[in-house]
Amino acid sequence: MSTKDKVSAAQSKAGGASRERASSHEGDDDGVRVNTRKPPNEPAVVRVELLHTRTPVEGCEMTPFILLRDVNGDQRTAEAMETRTKGVLSAQYRWYRREHRFVCAKTGLPAQFECLELGRVCAELERLGDSSAVNLSSLAYFHQVSEMREIWSTLRELWRRVLILRQSKRRPDSILSGKSASRLDQDREAALFCEMSPDNDSKLVECGFVRNYAPTVVDIGRTLLLECRYIWKVPNEDIRIGPPVFLETLPAIRFTQPPPERRMFLVADTNCDYSVKDRARSGEPNSFPLRLLSYNCLAEIYANSDLYSYCPDWALAWNYRRRNLLREILSLEADVVCLQEIQADHFEEHFNPAMRRAGFEGIYKAKMRESMGRKGKVDGCATFYRRDRFRLLEKHEIEYSTIAREKVKEKRLLNRLMKDNVALLVVLEDLATNNSVCVANTHIFWDPDQTDVKLFQVDTFLQEAEAYVGARNLPLLIAGDFNSLPESSIYELIVRNEVSGQRPDVIDGMLEILKISPCQHNLMLRSVYGLGGEFTEPSYTNYTGHFVGTLDFIFFTPDSIVPVGTLEILDEARLLGDEYTALPNPRWSSDHISIMADFDIRALRQSQASTAWG
Repeated sequence: MSTKDKVSAAQSKAGGASRERASSHEGDDDGVRVNTRKPPNEPAVVRVELLHTRTPVEGCEMTPFILLRDVNGDQRTAEAMETRTKGVLSAQYRWYRREHRFVCAKTGLPAQFECLELGRVCAELERLGDSSAVNLSSLAYFHQVSEMREIWSTLRELWRRVLILRQSKRRPDSILSGKSASRLDQDREAALFCEMSPDNDSKLVECGFVRNYAPTVVDIGRTLLLECRYIWKVPNEDIRIGPPVFLETLPAIRFTQPPPERRMFLVADTNCDYSVKDRARSGEPNSFPLRLLSYNCLAEIYANSDLYSYCPDWALAWNYRRRNLLREILSLEADVVCLQEIQADHFEEHFNPAMRRAGFEGIYKAKMRESMGRKGKVDGCATFYRRDRFRLLEKHEIEYSTIAREKVKEKRLLNRLMKDNVALLVVLEDLATNNSVCVANTHIFWDPDQTDVKLFQVDTFLQEAEAYVGARNLPLLIAGDFNSLPESSIYELIVRNEVSGQRPDVIDGMLEILKISPCQHNLMLRSVYGLGGEFTEPSYTNYTGHFVGTLDFIFFTPDSIVPVGTLEILDEARLLGDEYTALPNPRWSSDHISIMADFDIRALRQSQASTAWG
C-alpha cells in the first residue's frame, strides 16, 4: 500500500442478497435473515450471506457465512457451532445452477433478446416445404445486442430462399407478403428488430454439495443458488434436517484475461527489448544469471472497499486476487521472488503451496504483532527461490522494533520507533557454479510524516546487511517496498551512503535520529531502475486513486553484480486502458506494480578490489 493509503482495515464487508423463498425468511441488504419466531426447542438457520461479493467468478471459491441458533438460543457461526456441539448441530450446503430455457447460440448464456424476424422466415420456409431451416430457430436468441448483428448474413440468405421458393411455386400469399430481400438490404435495422424473450423460464440443476463452491465455465452467465439447512443429531432419535434457507447470487462471470505483456529492456541499450520468456546475458565470464522479482501484493487486511471504492467487490475479494496475483508472478518466470504484504495465513494456505508446485521453496518472516486481533491476520515478507537453481545456505531476520529496544533508552523516541516492520535476508548458492549471493527483502514503515522512523529502519537494515555480507564479500541484492520516493532522504541514504538533510521529506527533529543511528554505510549500492540517477527511476510503482509515485526498488552491489535488463513499467494507457482509473482493478490485483531485473552474479575473490559498475 502507498504512503497515502496505508490504513488498518477490517476484512471486506460480507455482501449478499437473497430471493425470499419461505414465509419464515426476511431479506436484507447483506443476505438472508431468518425470522426466529420458532419454538425455543428447535434449532434454526438464522442468517445466510456470502462473504465479500455476490458476483461468482469462474474458478474463485464462493464462501458463505452461516449463523446457527441452538435449542438454548445461543447463536454462532456454523463452524463454531459444529465445534462447540461436537457435531450435534451443523449446517448442510447445496449449490444449484439456474438453467434457462432459451440461451444464446454463440455463448450459451441466458438469452435476453430474440430476433423475431428469424422465426418468421423459418416458419415461411417450412410452409413452403423447405424443412432445412427448422434447426436454425435456436439462432434467434442472444445474450447481448451486439451479437444480433452476426445473424445478418444468415437472415438475408434465408430471405432469398423464401423468394426463390415463392417464385418457383408461384405462391404470393404468405405471412411475409410485401417483404423482399432487396427491402431487407435497404432496411437492415427493421429486419434485425429484436426484443426480450417473453418466456425464458428456468430450472435448477445441482452443481455442488460443499460449503465453498468454485464456479466452473458451465456456470458463466447463470445465477447460483445456495440452499442451507441445519443438521441436528437429536440424542436417542433420528437425525433431523431443518427447512431450507436460500440465497441467490448475481450471474457468474469469466475470470479476467491476463493483463498486457510486459517486455524486458536491456540496461546497456534501452532501445533493445526481449520477452520475459527469454534470458539476456552480459557476457561477464565466471558469472551466473539471476532474475529477481519484487512485488507488494496488497494484503487482504488492507484491501477494503472504502479505500478502493473504484474496484469492483468481486475483484477486491481475496479468492479472486490471490489467483490473479499468482498467475502474474509465475508468468514472469523469475528465479528469486521477494513479496511484501503477505499474510501469515495466506503464506501457509495459498502462496507457499502454489509456489512449491511451481518449483520454488519459500521463507517467510511475519511482522511483530497480530493485526486486526485475529490469529494469522498479520502480514510480512516472503522470499521464494527456484529449488532446481539454488540451495538455501543461511537466513537472517531483522526486527526493527527489537533493535530499537536495544539502542534507544529515551521513552518518547522508543515509542515512536516501535513499529512492526521486518526484513529477511537469505544466502543462496547457485547449484551450477557453487557461488553464492545474498538476497534481502524488506518493507519499510509507511507514514510520510515519520521520515525519522524510516531513516532508522533503513539505516538499521543497511548496517545489518553490511555486517552480514561485508566480511565475506558476498554479492548483495536488495528488494522491497521502501515507502519512500526517489527524492527522499531514505533513497539518498541508500545510494549516496549518507543523509544531507536537504531533501524535501526532512521534518522537524528528524536529525535527532543521528544520536542512535549513524545514517552512513559502505555498501556502494545502485538502483537497477535508476542507473542514470534518481530522476531516471520510473514515474510510479504505486498507482491508486489517492497516490501515484515510485515506492519500490531493487538495489545491487555493482562490484559483484552486473545488471542486464529490467522489466517494463507500463504507461498509463496500457496499465489502465479505457476501463480502469487506478489500481487495484480486475486486471491488476495489487495497488503496486511488480518490478523485476535480470542480473549476472560475478564470482569474486576475497582480494578483488571494488569497482563501480559501468
